[in-house]
Amino acid sequence: SDSLTNALRGYASRFLLPLAQRLEDINQVLDTFLIEFERRKAGGAWQYPITLVVDEVGSMVSDIDKEEPLESDVSRKLKTVARICGQESRGFQMVGIFISQDAAGLSWLRKRALMVLAHQVMMWSERILVCNNNTTIAREMDTWPIGRTLAYGMAFSSGPIVVQQPIFRSRIVEANIPNLADNPFTPGRTIVNAVNSVETPSQAAPLRLVNDTESEGLDAQKEKDTSSVGNDVRGIIVRMHRAGDSLKKISDTVGLNGRKYPLFMAVCNELGMKKEKEA
Repeated sequence: SDSLTNALRGYASRFLLPLAQRLEDINQVLDTFLIEFERRKAGGAWQYPITLVVDEVGSMVSDIDKEEPLESDVSRKLKTVARICGQESRGFQMVGIFISQDAAGLSWLRKRALMVLAHQVMMWSERILVCNNNTTIAREMDTWPIGRTLAYGMAFSSGPIVVQQPIFRSRIVEANIPNLADNPFTPGRTIVNAVNSVETPSQAAPLRLVNDTESEGLDAQKEKDTSSVGNDVRGIIVRMHRAGDSLKKISDTVGLNGRKYPLFMAVCNELGMKKEKEA
């Protein structure tokens, strides 16, 4: 998605391949990952770990047109890569991060996951999935502020934890990183790192565990982070707005009503929609 692209842009010099958004490019990235895994598995040497980041994974495996070979290939390879990341490739320093706005339809991914990071979702059925059937945490999501995150996985011996992440705003700085292995896929480039402009890396506060009684005490953030609203939802908003539907009807349709209405209005502002359409 565009939001992930912007968030990762500062790390572009560390990419083995350019960011892929078209199906053809995504297919090439998946092929490269699979070929490199087989090479390492067969005894080939390597100099660095590889992390594959896949955004909007749900949209690439659901509602696939089976008459389109490329869509089917990408869907099949994503599931293969997820299985490899969950079962085989850690010992070869190859891992995957899979991101989705939806939890439904991803049972194939959840059973391979070694760790899950979950943010607030609206629908109860989705909450139960992302909270791994923990109804207490699912109910607490009603009042979660921005940055509240649930974390659980194989290495969490004490069970799931809820943390509050610090605000992060990236900026680009030049940095000299020693002992960086040559990239066999793309030519070498100047190293650029994204760092926290609010807190320096050495001073940044660690993730803070949230006590059960702490939920009520955090001030709401004034700036709305709209990165959680994907391009598919934005497209629906634009189409309904052009058709003359009221903002209330649009917000109800896309599920950004009630407590999420300020987020909906922030997205509308970004899309250049006039407030007089509101009813």
